[in-house]
This record gives sequence, C-alpha cells and structure tokens, in this order.
Amino acid sequence: MEYRACASPGLLEEFQVSTDPPWDKLPVVQFDQADNLTATFLEQRGVDPHHPPVHYMPSASDLTESVVAGLGWSLLPKSHVESHPGSLVEIPGNAVRVPLFWQSWRVQTKHITLLSAAIHAAAQLPD
Repeated sequence: MEYRACASPGLLEEFQVSTDPPWDKLPVVQFDQADNLTATFLEQRGVDPHHPPVHYMPSASDLTESVVAGLGWSLLPKSHVESHPGSLVEIPGNAVRVPLFWQSWRVQTKHITLLSAAIHAAAQLPD
C-alpha cells in the first residue's frame, strides 16, 4: 500500500515549503500513539519524531479531513489523496510503500477459500 506525504496548500504556504520541507517544524497529524509510520519517516530524514508538534486523530477519514483543514501534514493512503484534488498537496518524493498481509482462520470455509483466492489473484501473489 502506498502512502504519500501530504498537506493542505495553506499549511505549505504558511511554512514556506517549496522543495525541502522543514520536517522538524511542520505539525504532524497521525492516527494514534501506536502509529509509527510518521515517526519512521521523520527518523529517515534525520528528524527526532518527538520534536514537531503532533495531533492524534484515530479515524482515517477524520485524519484526512484534519490535513485538508490545515492542522498538519500526514502520510495518507494514495486513494485519500486522489479523492481530495486541490485540497491536498503531495510533498514530492516522499511516498512510502507499506506491505499488506492477508490473514484468515485456519479452519477454511468455502467462502473464506474463495475470498482468499480472489485477494491473492488481485494482489498477484502465489497461493
């Protein structure tokens, strides 16, 4: 799954972001305290993840709407970014790919077997 670093146009203007964002100053919106995606992202850029202000928004849709409203930047699923054209600006060169895993019960029913096969086919994975 691909996440993209995004912010509202107003937030980027307020912090005068052009190509190299001041990651240590930009406020962050993340899902909750257990969400380490933005912390890892910041650490990879040499920024202490405890330094910028952080807002927690434990709802995927509210998190996206908080970024649209200019509360801070966040790593958002590609589909969320694409559904808010003009309201969200992707910060170029800052996409993150996260592997997804399919888990199911050991006891297989006909429906679970069919669903698993469809998911594997859509993801182009071996059975």
